[in-house]
Amino acid sequence: MTPAPAPADNHLAEASPGSDRLAELETICRYDRAGDTASVFTCERGLAATLRRRGLKPTRENRRRGRVESWLFEVPKSWISVRPPRRMSESSRRALAERVSLLRKPPHGAGITTETAPEKG
Repeated sequence: MTPAPAPADNHLAEASPGSDRLAELETICRYDRAGDTASVFTCERGLAATLRRRGLKPTRENRRRGRVESWLFEVPKSWISVRPPRRMSESSRRALAERVSLLRKPPHGAGITTETAPEKG
């Protein structure tokens, strides 16, 4: 499969001062039925870091003034999915938020010690 071409000019560094830079951090995913992989071109550091943590190495890095500004990865096509957002009622959302907040709290008394170590001497 032919990798997706990177944009010829680097539009990230040339954004006007008032522009929305987040909108310019694009990700392009390209695949076809013939191959088992997808090309993922991204300007998002977070996505590139996630792909690296999952064991992938970029097939190309585009640099500007010595700094990497975009990456091209080949990923298994099975990793690509499109899912609609999860729909929840307000009561389900509140119940889930409560469960998550309980999981984030340490158990009662965790990290608190009332005993003191015996003194040496």
